[in-house]
Amino acid sequence: MIRSALHRLAAGALALLCMGALLTSASSARAERGEWVAGVASGALFPAFSAQDATAFRLTTWMVGVQGRYGLLDDLDLTLGADWAQFAGSMNEAVMLGTPVDAVRVFSAQQIGVHAGARYKVLSGYDVAPYVEGALGYQWTIYSAQDLREVQTGRSFGVELSDEGQGGATVMLGVAVDWRIFNLVFVGAALRVTEVFGAERYARFVTVPLELSVYW
Repeated sequence: MIRSALHRLAAGALALLCMGALLTSASSARAERGEWVAGVASGALFPAFSAQDATAFRLTTWMVGVQGRYGLLDDLDLTLGADWAQFAGSMNEAVMLGTPVDAVRVFSAQQIGVHAGARYKVLSGYDVAPYVEGALGYQWTIYSAQDLREVQTGRSFGVELSDEGQGGATVMLGVAVDWRIFNLVFVGAALRVTEVFGAERYARFVTVPLELSVYW
């Protein structure tokens, strides 16, 4: 019993030391001016389409990406990144070959996007730091395995639809948090909303990535 109590006391002391080191790390944290960062990201992507399964709550898929940053100022980074995702979705179709219809278009989609922007550190001096972000970019989406189906029965109209690609400019706004560990790596998470302009179908999507980066 005494040994168990000592173990709990030691664990509590270690946790307090870790918290103290985290909260007082301002003096040891490196400045970000002139700092280069490169990393990878993976997480959930929520496109503005419906799932093909009518019982699904909403369409969710996975995205992967790469990213780079440069510390222009201690609290301001320039950013550059690219990401990719693939999913099967559906959308309501009101017109088919110039004729009004009540149909659903189902498809498989692959999207790739590139973006450049900046992020600002809201709270400086700590190894755990929150950011606000913004970026401009371009997205290209390829639609394949397309089919038009009746809304009520789910039967195909039998219209052959070829693969097609659509592109559009993007504007992204988001928030993020990074944890600088041992002056070696960044571990972070983000919530980003991207609006797509100029694409006939794609309107917007939300990403929630986890990120791992190294810096020098």
